[in-house]
Amino acid sequence: MNSEQQPLSQPDLAARLVAIEHKIDAMSKIVNRLRFYFLVTVIISVAAVLLPAIGLVWAIPQFINNYAAPLSGNFLNQ
Repeated sequence: MNSEQQPLSQPDLAARLVAIEHKIDAMSKIVNRLRFYFLVTVIISVAAVLLPAIGLVWAIPQFINNYAAPLSGNFLNQ
């Protein structure tokens, strides 16, 4: 400690601890809210990538069959 700083009395320490606890509680709420927003963003991002990819697994063979059918001569059988 510097010689300029006076040791805090017991009520002063208790008041500072209460103030710090309030700040920690507020930060905890903010962090939990940000964690939720991050989770929602990750879920939406994964869905935005995976759903079209799954759709393409089905769509590409369909397009190939549609375009190749006239070339093979059996397009009337579909």
